[in-house]
Formats: sequence, structure tokens, C-alpha cells
Amino acid sequence: MLQIWKYGSGISQKKLGRNENLYDEDVNDALDAMKYMKDLARGTAFIAPVVAKPEKLIEYSRCEDLKISQVASTGWIAAGDFYLFSAYYDQRMNSVFPGQHIVQLLGMHYRTFNETLYCTLRTPYTHTVVQAAVREIWQRAWDPRDHFYIPYLISCPVPRRLKEDPHLVVTVSTNRCIAEKTGVLKVHFNRRRTEDAKGKVAVCVKGLDYLEHKTYVNRFIEWMELQLLLGADSVTVYTYALTEKMFEVLDFYKKNRNLNHIGLTLPGESPNLPHIRSSFIWRNRQQKRRHELIPYNDCLYRHIDTHEYVLIIDTDEVVIPLKHSSWAEMIESELSEKLRDKATSISVTNVFKFPSSNNTASPFYMLENRRRSSTMQDKKDYGKSFVKTTNVATNHLLGSRSGNQAALQRKMSHRIEKGMSSTREKYGRGHLARSVGG
Repeated sequence: MLQIWKYGSGISQKKLGRNENLYDEDVNDALDAMKYMKDLARGTAFIAPVVAKPEKLIEYSRCEDLKISQVASTGWIAAGDFYLFSAYYDQRMNSVFPGQHIVQLLGMHYRTFNETLYCTLRTPYTHTVVQAAVREIWQRAWDPRDHFYIPYLISCPVPRRLKEDPHLVVTVSTNRCIAEKTGVLKVHFNRRRTEDAKGKVAVCVKGLDYLEHKTYVNRFIEWMELQLLLGADSVTVYTYALTEKMFEVLDFYKKNRNLNHIGLTLPGESPNLPHIRSSFIWRNRQQKRRHELIPYNDCLYRHIDTHEYVLIIDTDEVVIPLKHSSWAEMIESELSEKLRDKATSISVTNVFKFPSSNNTASPFYMLENRRRSSTMQDKKDYGKSFVKTTNVATNHLLGSRSGNQAALQRKMSHRIEKGMSSTREKYGRGHLARSVGG
């Protein structure tokens, strides 16, 4: 190959140099990832802080008004090299901008972002630019390579004169003032409820992608009814591509139950033709896991003012209380009031069940899975979690790891927003509930 580049007709020495530079860059990236994994095994690897350090509101007011090319409510818009998905108004106590309300943006950037970022906040009457706090949701300990679209939480402090303005839109840039046309996101304002009026548990499901699964409709109905029976106040489902019948089922639950349905696409230069996208998602598992953090955290922010907990699970999983008839009863009965206020999440262990050999004629799937694995997940490994909405900034959900990685993963599974509340309850085997996967 190198001889062809050097001597072949029409191939310049300059092109050879570019390819050699790319080769060197790839080798250096691989060596950096290997070094990080060794540091991780030794316990010396850098881990982003669980509680963000305080920052000051820095405001700039001499930029010209935005030239808006696109206004979106939810869904990808390009803002320089960032792709923004959604924006939420956050009035909770927080550690990054103490005493300030924040606009929280969820977005992705190709490779690690290490520059200063600015938010432009705009209403019909005024606009301003503030310096953002940028936090990477993906932790390097899960996979230190960065040749991916990486999810970020971008926190924009809101100056007092713009507080709670329902007409707020927002965008970001590495330039303090944006000269060219740009897309903006509408800022979502959740209907704020008092603690007594909040729902208990909102269930969240990551992007479903089932174009040809003939039995999935029945399985989803069974799963959905189990969530409602166990106490889900609402269920939010994110989807890529589904069958027409499945969309009819989602429409039914949207009209007759408290189900929210949100469509998903992939950001940037990723494919979005349904069959090509589906193949891309399943062939690129590491990118898939990074993409999943966007709906996980979008669902969290949709419910910070309306529910006490969010529960992120797959549609082949059900969290079964062992001593109570509902999740709310379990939480109220087993956790003291003081602990309920301090805990950032309540985790449950996993057990795995498998299909019975004679259940093909049954309308049920999960309820007929009567064979349980003889090995139950250790209580030290990561399980499903009821995540407290009052004091969590970002939410992550990954499979278990062993050794030092398991300890680091438990530490990183939630980023705390309220510095004084950093307790994370993880109940032992069989104590409160089990997450049953079929």
C-alpha cells in the first residue's frame, strides 16, 4: 500500500504524508486509551467529580441579536460543532451555579470537547450571552476511546432579568458572539408541582428499534400493563423505527393512559434511513451506548418538577417489590423520611428468567418465564435504579463490571447536582425488590 502511494501514477507524496499523519494519530489515540485502562486498573485514572465545583455567572451583553435559521422544541439542531437535542429550565438547588436558575441542554459533540463554550439566551425582548459549564456525561472508565459522538450536559446560568421567561430560546457556540445564522431550541418549562402533588415514579424507556419483530407488540402490551399495575404514574417511550401496529399501540396508550411518545433520530452525519440506521445502531454498540444517554437524561429532565423518581428500564425488565404491592408503598414503607430526602437513588439487584419450553400458545411472555437463573447478580454489581429527581444532574445506566471498574461505575452512575445530598442507597439481595429480566 505504501509503495502504491509513493510511486503510483497520480498519487502525490503530499497525500502519503497526510495518511502517515492519520496513522500516527490513530496509534497515539490507541496508546492513550491503553494507558488510561492501566491507570484505571491501578486506581489512579482521572474520574470526573460526582459533585460539580461552583462556577460564577459570567455575562456578556455587547453581542448583536441572533439570526435564527431554525427553532426546534425537541430533536437535533446543529450549533457549530455541537448537536443539541433538548433544553430544560431547571430551578432546583445546584452545585455548579449556586443560587442561579439554569437552562440545561443535552447535546453531542464528535470527540472530546475541551474549549470554552458560550450560551446565547434570547426572548422576544432581549438577549444575552453567558459562559456555560460543560460536563461530559460519558465517563472514560466505560470506554476511553473518543472517536465517537459523545453526550454532554451543558448548563447555562440564567440572569435574573430572564428568570422564568416562558419565551426563552437557547443555542451555544465557541464564539462569544454568533455572526452567522444558527438554530435554537425552545426551553421546556415543566409544570412545577409541590412535593405533595408530585407523582411518585415515572418510567423511561430508551430508543426502541423494532422494524420486523412480529411478537413485540404483545410483549410490549404485557410489559406496559405491568408497569401501570406496579405504580408507574407515567411512561415515556423513545422510538427510532417500529411497525405500524406498534405505533397504533403507542397511540392507544397515549390517548388512554399516561404515555409519552418521543421520536428519535441520530445526530450529525450518522445515517437516518430506517433500515440503514437500524443496522448502524446494532453494529456500533459503543456508539449506541453513548447515544442512549441522551434519552435517559432527557427523560430525567422532563420529570424533575413533576415526579419524585424516574426508573429507567428496558421492555424485557420489570422491577418486582418482594414485600409490597407497589413501588410507592415499598419506598414509603422501607425508607425513613430523612433517608428519602438524602438518597440520590435506590438500586435493586437483577435476576434473570428464561422462556419455558411450552409457552408458545400463551398470550403472555414474561409471566410465563418460570425458569430462573441459578446465579443471581451480586449486590455489589450495578442494578436498576429509582433515581431521585431533586438532586441528580445526569443519569447513566450500564451493565456491571468487575473489580475496580465495578466500584468506579457505582460511583459514577449518577452525577449529583445538590452537593449536600450524596447518599446512594443500594439494597442487598432480596431486601426490597428485584429487577426481573426475561
